[in-house]
Amino acid sequence: MVALLIAAGLGWLKLMPVPLLIGFVLGQLTLVVSTIFSGIEN
Repeated sequence: MVALLIAAGLGWLKLMPVPLLIGFVLGQLTLVVSTIFSGIEN
């Protein structure tokens, strides 16, 4: 699903590739960090 959405963003929506991939990476890092912190609190 993620690959299809990135492909749609690059192809159909004509988004710039670098900001799109930076946003994806930052979103994934945020998810990982929040999961780690919620695990430490419990």
